[in-house]
Amino acid sequence: MLLKNQITKTSNLVLFIVLISVGAGSNLAFAEPLTIINATFVDSFSVAAQETSPTGVSFSSDGTKMFVVGTSGDAVHEYTLGTAFDVSTASFVDSFSVVAQENASSGVAFSSDGTKMFVVGSAGDAVYEYTLGTAFDVSTGLFVDSFSVAEQELSPLGLAFSSDGTKMFVAGSIGDAVHEYTLGTAFDVSTSSFEVSFSVAGQEFSPTDVAFSSDGEKMFVLGGGGVSEYTLSTPFDVSTATFVDSFSVTAQEIVPHGLAFSSISAKMFVVGFVGRDVNEYNLTSIGPCSPPPSGNWLVDSSCTMTGDATAAGNVIVPNGEVLTIPNGVTLTVPSGFNITILSGGGVLIEFGGTVIVVS
Repeated sequence: MLLKNQITKTSNLVLFIVLISVGAGSNLAFAEPLTIINATFVDSFSVAAQETSPTGVSFSSDGTKMFVVGTSGDAVHEYTLGTAFDVSTASFVDSFSVVAQENASSGVAFSSDGTKMFVVGSAGDAVYEYTLGTAFDVSTGLFVDSFSVAEQELSPLGLAFSSDGTKMFVAGSIGDAVHEYTLGTAFDVSTSSFEVSFSVAGQEFSPTDVAFSSDGEKMFVLGGGGVSEYTLSTPFDVSTATFVDSFSVTAQEIVPHGLAFSSISAKMFVVGFVGRDVNEYNLTSIGPCSPPPSGNWLVDSSCTMTGDATAAGNVIVPNGEVLTIPNGVTLTVPSGFNITILSGGGVLIEFGGTVIVVS
């Protein structure tokens, strides 16, 4: 259903402002491929009161919760964010100890629905799986199982999963590589099997974390030199990775250790030892103004469509961005999906432009 909160008409344009909530488990694909090349620092949030050696950072799907893991507390610390993916609005909530399984915890990740949590560490050289009775609530965590990655990496530091949970990735400082595993059952580490390793030694001499775009076509590796960006010709297949560029974060953190990206806006987050804080960056995007082949379309940068297109999911326009549909161009949104314009965003339909939302 399309909710018309405001319609402004002139002789040649119609402007729709639409406000529809986005579900916490939405699988978002960025409208245009993100790049770290022109990232800009925004703000930081200190976690020193809870963790003096922070090594990993992660967020809930909707960005209203942030999680930090570290080696001094060997716990996952949970924070609420008053504004999604805005670290300046973070407030500490609770901690969940993982020391019974790992006393050198370095990375944390979650299943897309928040009912599973995963921790990787360099003491046991393993990935540990926990169930959460309440999604993204670490106080409800229970240990389930673990999977050793010692045959590939003796110092596993970073952890990531594909959007559907059928692939797992571990980054480590001994092999200077990203190791890929397939999971027979999504987000079940006991069903993991090793596939391939991709060396990042040419860019990062000691990789500490790894992250992916939601469509799996971009990989980002964090290390002492900063963040390195790669394109993957086959989504979530590290053997097809090609290096693009690097971005230094040393102005904010000289020992970066944990990396995360926003799922509903163009933001990057880095946590590290020295600053003991989570640093937030804005990202830019490149490419055409058109929906991705799968997933939702996040219009992370104002743009004008140049041809007819059909979205594969929801169309989401965040604060400060405008999607323009010019004369002669039609945007179709399939049945079961919506156009969502977050507060401060907009869709400009010029005279002769068309938006079809199939009921």
